[in-house]
Amino acid sequence: MLRAASSPPADVLVAGGTGFVGSRLVERLLRRRTARIWVLARRRPRGLADPRVVFVTHDLARPLSRLRLPPRLRTVFHCASPRGADATAAELFAANVHGTLGLLECAARAGARRFVYVSSGGVAGYRQTPIPETASPEPGSAYLMAKLAGELAVRASGSAVPATIVRLFFPYGPGQRRGLLPLLCRRLVRGEPIRIGRGGAPAINPVHVEDAARVLARIGDAARADSVINLAGPDVTNVQDLAMRLGALLGRRPLFRRDETRRDHLVADTRRLGRRYGRGMIHLDAGLSEFAEWWKAEVG
Repeated sequence: MLRAASSPPADVLVAGGTGFVGSRLVERLLRRRTARIWVLARRRPRGLADPRVVFVTHDLARPLSRLRLPPRLRTVFHCASPRGADATAAELFAANVHGTLGLLECAARAGARRFVYVSSGGVAGYRQTPIPETASPEPGSAYLMAKLAGELAVRASGSAVPATIVRLFFPYGPGQRRGLLPLLCRRLVRGEPIRIGRGGAPAINPVHVEDAARVLARIGDAARADSVINLAGPDVTNVQDLAMRLGALLGRRPLFRRDETRRDHLVADTRRLGRRYGRGMIHLDAGLSEFAEWWKAEVG
């Protein structure tokens, strides 16, 4: 009996696939049976020369209509956004709103079965208790307002592609040169004070970048599309504790500047994550040790 040939695997598009999280996602996807991975980014990176990766240089603030993109896609991951400190509000909103709508249209035309928009846990604002996915948004910066606007674009688009919004809480790991942990390391090395609130606030539950990439890939493959899911790590800590742990690993003693008016936290409620994807996540002790070794070797 002749067997019907199995359909070839469809391509995957990763917007922002050269960034800290996006590049790890591309590496994760390359371990799978994927035809090609289209990486959409403003600059072509050095070092990655896998024949399955197709780079498309593009700024999401501009329309996608003239780009040569694949006619068939399985999944579109939107990890792209300018950094808040490096962009104007107009640039942030262009990438997160117009860029999101353009990618949704691209996903629909290509018959994608999942769209994954990577947002930030900060859109909900700092709180006294763990933040569920249903919390009312309270973004406190132009960057977070733009990420929230991107979420609203996903919800309002009416796209035929099932979409999941993933709110990342403090991703960290080797290779990271910007973000909370690099900031703490630089202040430790320079002997600069680290600002903390009451009880070492804010409390956070950071997620290792390898876990972030693994979970994002699984969300892209999931049979069910959660509308919003928090992606955070398994351990709750606070800024004071993080600084003390990193100081011990780097051989530096932290200096603190206390601000008793700071009492709120940015801790994700991860019950939904745990039910779907949360097993076997990297614990903070192992993750910090790995990050500190990389920092000493690469940054100093």
